[in-house]
Amino acid sequence: MRQKLVNIEMKFWEGRRSNIRPSIFQHDYLAHVGLYQDIKNGLNTIKKKIGKRKFKIIDIGCGDKPYYHDLFKPYAQAYVGVDIEDQADVVAPAEKLPFPDRSFDLVLCFQTLEHSDDPQKAVAEMKRVLKPKGFVLASTHGIWNYHPFPHDYYRWTNEGLQKLFKDFSWVKVKENLKSYSTVIQIVNIELYSLACRNIFLKLPLYAIIMSLNVTGRLLMQYGQKHLSVNYLVLAQR
Repeated sequence: MRQKLVNIEMKFWEGRRSNIRPSIFQHDYLAHVGLYQDIKNGLNTIKKKIGKRKFKIIDIGCGDKPYYHDLFKPYAQAYVGVDIEDQADVVAPAEKLPFPDRSFDLVLCFQTLEHSDDPQKAVAEMKRVLKPKGFVLASTHGIWNYHPFPHDYYRWTNEGLQKLFKDFSWVKVKENLKSYSTVIQIVNIELYSLACRNIFLKLPLYAIIMSLNVTGRLLMQYGQKHLSVNYLVLAQR
C-alpha cells in the first residue's frame, strides 16, 4: 500500500512542478506565483528604461535558469549562468565573479543571497560587473523555512535590502506577498513537511494545500507588508 501511494504521487508530480507555472497542489505555489509576477514586472520596467535593444545578462546562482526561456531569452544579446554547480555556464561563487569590470547590462540573482557566504561582497561584485546605468534584478527570502543548498545563512527585511544595495544610484525593494498570503504559504510549508513524514496523509494534505492556495491567491493583494516570503530588488548602478 505504501509503495502504491508513492507511485501515485510520483506519477502525479511528473512534469507538474514548476517555478513559472506552478501546480495549484504545490506547497510553494504562492511564493512562485508572486515571485514570477514581480520578476516579470521588474523586467518590463528595465525594458522601458533601456529601450528596445538587446542586452548582456549574467544570472548569478542560475541553477537550471528557470526564467530564461519564458522571460529573458527574447531580450538577451548574451546570457551567462553562474553557479557553484557544474551545470552552470561558468562555475564560480557570487563573491568572486571571473569577469572584467563593466561587462553586463543586467545582473540577475534570484533566491541566492540567503546562501551567500558574504552577501555584501556579492552585491559589490554585481555592481563591479555592471556597465554604467546597468540594472540588478534580484530576489531573496524574507520569511522561509531553512533550506541548506548547500548552506542557508540569511533572511532579509525591506530595510535590510535597502542597506545592502545602498551603493547603487537608486534602489526599489518590493514585497512579493503581503501578510495574509504569507501566513497561508508558511502553513502550507508545514503541511507539506507533515505529508513528507507520513505517506498515508499525503493525499488529504495535498487537498488542504490546494484549498489554501486558492484562498491565498484570492488574498494576494490584501494584508500588510510586514510579512513577506520574498523580496524583489530592482537597482541601478
